[in-house]
Amino acid sequence: MVGLVWIYPFLWIVAGAFKTQTGLFTGGASLMPDQWNFDNFRRAWVDAGFSRYFFNTILYAVVSTVIELFKSALCGYILARYEFPGRKFLHRMIIATLFVPVASIIIPQFVLVERLGLLNTQAGVILSMSGAAGALYVLLFIGFCSGVPTDLFDAAKLDGAGLLRTFRLVLPLAKPVIAVVVIFQFITNWNVWATTGPWSSVSKGHRCTSPRTTPPTTSW
Repeated sequence: MVGLVWIYPFLWIVAGAFKTQTGLFTGGASLMPDQWNFDNFRRAWVDAGFSRYFFNTILYAVVSTVIELFKSALCGYILARYEFPGRKFLHRMIIATLFVPVASIIIPQFVLVERLGLLNTQAGVILSMSGAAGALYVLLFIGFCSGVPTDLFDAAKLDGAGLLRTFRLVLPLAKPVIAVVVIFQFITNWNVWATTGPWSSVSKGHRCTSPRTTPPTTSW
């Protein structure tokens, strides 16, 4: 019974997609529409431009996830396997960013994207979505790379492998960590509003809809 109470609003929204405008406001809490209307989907997809917004959402989520994965994996690998001045300080700074609210960096990111001339562009949105510290992902890769046997790296060095080649050798072994990063980052990017709304809605006082995604579009 409790489950039915929780799922009923979702069912009402789904049923409302098949109702006419009049039926939606006069049907009350009824789920079954008096008249089935499939034209709502065409209007949303074609007339309202949701096909473009849906494509943008997929593009941003995929590209920014790949960038975040490569960035955090390489950073975690270097911090785990290489000794250099300031390594411990950098490690602590990355941990400290876990306590920084994401909302606090929106304005600096906005100013940076604007000065780069990428405001209201797909590149600007992707940069803002993949430009966060990703501290959690870096720590995951640090933990994994620290547990890889040193013999593997020694053997790679004997074969003449450099930094990138050794990194390519270790990365396929980190499939569990990669899966976690991809799932978490993709879901976050798919649902994000804060970094896609401002970046794609301001253009000299006018709204620019071309790079916008689905979440901020439904909020207007």
